[in-house]
Amino acid sequence: MGDKYDLILDEGHVATVTLTKLVGAETDEDVGNDSYIGAMATVQNHDLIFLSNTIYAVRRHKQLPNASVASSFDPAKNVYPGLEKVPVRFDIQTKIVNLLIQQVGKTASGTMRGAIQHLSPTFEVQSFHLANGKLRYYAQASWNMGTGTHMKTVCAIAAWVSRSPELHILSTEPRNSSYDGVGFTASLVNVVDLGEGRTGFVVTRAGEDSVSTDLVEYRDGVDLSQMQVLQSIGTGE
Repeated sequence: MGDKYDLILDEGHVATVTLTKLVGAETDEDVGNDSYIGAMATVQNHDLIFLSNTIYAVRRHKQLPNASVASSFDPAKNVYPGLEKVPVRFDIQTKIVNLLIQQVGKTASGTMRGAIQHLSPTFEVQSFHLANGKLRYYAQASWNMGTGTHMKTVCAIAAWVSRSPELHILSTEPRNSSYDGVGFTASLVNVVDLGEGRTGFVVTRAGEDSVSTDLVEYRDGVDLSQMQVLQSIGTGE
């Protein structure tokens, strides 16, 4: 307790936080699952304006000439690494969902294509900037049958998309859960500047018997299984 860490917040803001209490937890199953330990930290009031997300990353504290501004911020372009807080334009969303539909048409089996041809996909897209200022999108689409507890996900796909020189898919994330209600394997919850031009993602992943929250280092052109995991906390059978 008393150690200081850098909390990487919105708009390139880095707040110094102090650990005030250690906490631990232990699962209720007698199958040998590990317990975990964590900590609570105090954030100063003047930093709260930059805290609008639910999950953030911290790093070991280092004193910077101006600790409130991330090194990758380009003041000329006014672009910060991170998730954009405004919705993606409708015309861009439409083009991206068409890209995903085309991708499924190329990779899905004939049986699956037949099963989804009369279904409309549920779609979500998030936009974010990398540490180098480039714009990227993370898009997800699923084709579902039924509603509520009877809903079945027939097909699902997620993709990393670039808009330069035109909108195109860089890589895809396959669905790897057979659970009917689980459409995707990863949800993007935050984007952080790792320094030295590197970009990190905080993602939540759900498998058949596990769930985890991971900090990974992003790379264009590869899926999450090929990105380096920097930190992970999760539970599983």
